[in-house]
Amino acid sequence: MEEKLESMKNIIIGIIVIFTLHMMASQTVSAQQPDFSLTNQEAQPIYAILFDILSNNRESVVKHIFYPFERSYPLAPIKNANEMLAYYDNVFTDDVIKNITKNSEIWSIGWRGINIGDCLFGDFYDDGFKIYAVNYD
Repeated sequence: MEEKLESMKNIIIGIIVIFTLHMMASQTVSAQQPDFSLTNQEAQPIYAILFDILSNNRESVVKHIFYPFERSYPLAPIKNANEMLAYYDNVFTDDVIKNITKNSEIWSIGWRGINIGDCLFGDFYDDGFKIYAVNYD
């Protein structure tokens, strides 16, 4: 009987230790969440690109696209800036421009990049901020 009590006591102590370690680990993880906010200086290139899109400055916009620019099947990826200029109206449709105009101040920032108005997706690369996707839904 004493062995069973000792065994139960060890199991309970083990459960308490595991629970305590789990609680400590979850507090450490939540305390170390990265800060995904942007400073005004970091946001300036994004504002410049949005301005270029809204003012139809195509030559400037195509410099801020990540190539190859993937599109939904069956459309082939756009390989470079010259192709983007040719397909510009197909990528930046009137609906996309309206979405950007309406929601340009609504940004979601996370580990995958920056989502601007549920429409544009981009991230910072070695050579600056680049748009890597456009959502048409």
